[in-house]
Amino acid sequence: MDEERREKKEATYEEPLEEVAGIRMANAKVPRFLIITYIVLAAWAIGYSVWAQPVNERTKDTTGNKPVNGETIVQQHCLGCHNLSKERLVGPGLQGVGQRLPGDKLTDVLLNGRGAMPSLPNQGLDNEQIKAVEKYLRTL
Repeated sequence: MDEERREKKEATYEEPLEEVAGIRMANAKVPRFLIITYIVLAAWAIGYSVWAQPVNERTKDTTGNKPVNGETIVQQHCLGCHNLSKERLVGPGLQGVGQRLPGDKLTDVLLNGRGAMPSLPNQGLDNEQIKAVEKYLRTL
């Protein structure tokens, strides 16, 4: 095989192409636009990993003004998965939740979560805010 290649090279003055599984292989150069694209993407990925902020940090109030209105907190933290009506979204609708979870059951769900629902302390809410949420939910 080597002699054959050498003879072929001498006869044509070109580098013979090796065949692998029926595909002619050569030392092709990577096109310049692909090299530039890879460099730009790598720079973007490095920049994104350095300067990107998690979603929780972006929504966190950095001014120190925390909402204590239950309705506002529910709109910010709960309506992504729950409707204010009885209609189910990801989780059950919130209308009538006070009757479905009487007494400490609602408090327990808010403090400890349930199923896929995270607990409110894990969402960064303090006791005052959780009480406001519970009070608002009992009015629905």
